[in-house]
Amino acid sequence: AVLTDDDGSTPEAQISRALTEQDWPRLTKLLQKYQTLPARDPVLHDYALGALRRTQLRHDEAVALYRGILAQQPDLAYPRFDLGVMLFENKQYREAAAELERAKPDLQPDMQQLADHYLKAVKDAQSWQHEASLQYEATDNVNSASATEIIEWGGRQWHKTADSLPQRAHGLRYGVSVSREKNLGGHHYAYAKLGGDGVAYWDNHDFDEQSLNIAAGYKNHSAARSFGLVPFAETNWLGGS
Repeated sequence: AVLTDDDGSTPEAQISRALTEQDWPRLTKLLQKYQTLPARDPVLHDYALGALRRTQLRHDEAVALYRGILAQQPDLAYPRFDLGVMLFENKQYREAAAELERAKPDLQPDMQQLADHYLKAVKDAQSWQHEASLQYEATDNVNSASATEIIEWGGRQWHKTADSLPQRAHGLRYGVSVSREKNLGGHHYAYAKLGGDGVAYWDNHDFDEQSLNIAAGYKNHSAARSFGLVPFAETNWLGGS
């Protein structure tokens, strides 16, 4: 016998409606009941459970469920598209691109455009990223000196020279960098960055500052967390030294 709800709909219809309406609390309850039925549709169950796990940011579980579906029925284009999107959200760009490319020919034209959107996003996320900044800077104490002109020490008074008093400076603070993260597969990334910044004072070059830094290392990204190990080296100059 097939169980029905009060409105006469089957469990499968109820699950499909909850999915369409994105009623996740109801879907949770329906799946708990559905998995106890001996005549349940395992593909529908895993498809709905994967969608639910995706909303809970449990993407690894969702991806495993959808891969299980496609292992049984590899010609299902739309679950494959959904898998590609979930892999994209889970920062598994290499696998996401492969699934989206495979699903794209069997999708409707509007969905093909959406697949192209995700494929472009995959490419953009792994391209070189550029940053630049420029701002005016003015300070009345570029040398971080005390404004006290006379120092008493050892019973004597010492008058500070002009160079030892606060100095004014006006100039431009700047920065530029280029970086890239490349997905190596799964959640693994190679990372590299080259950057420089500093400040140039047109009326007090003795306190110009420049720095150059380079970094390279490993990062790990998913939908829920990120971490990495990125050693770096930096060289700094003050007034050209």
